[in-house]
Amino acid sequence: MDLIGVTERERFAGVGEYVSFAAACPVCSGEAPCSGGQVLIFDRLEWSIDADCAVCGPSVGCGSGDTPADLRERLIGEHGPARLELPQQGARTAVIMKVIRATLDVELKESRKMLHAVQSGQHAIEQLARRLRAVGVEARTVRN
Repeated sequence: MDLIGVTERERFAGVGEYVSFAAACPVCSGEAPCSGGQVLIFDRLEWSIDADCAVCGPSVGCGSGDTPADLRERLIGEHGPARLELPQQGARTAVIMKVIRATLDVELKESRKMLHAVQSGQHAIEQLARRLRAVGVEARTVRN
């Protein structure tokens, strides 16, 4: 999606969340201190999970796209859900639905359900908020 209208700072700044936890080492299954997070960079969601096992040493798992469900749940548990706030939603509903369809790859009939989901904190939304601002829709990511 074209990001015309997004400020240079917003385009290149990473927005992320991180959490520390203990989990089983992926090699020996012993308990290891871990950290994980997700960050939105250049309009792409990146995630990583790091483990530092006393027996096996460090290991890293990372990727782009959807954050693994277990990491996402840990992040929500630590930071709480984020939701999309659209102060002027009524006037720009067609534009909002178009951006939701393109960003979340859903059909028209699903876009209304997804709008409700992002406004209630049930879906990752910073990328959507950036894309809405790029087309002139006031949108903010907020936490309760």
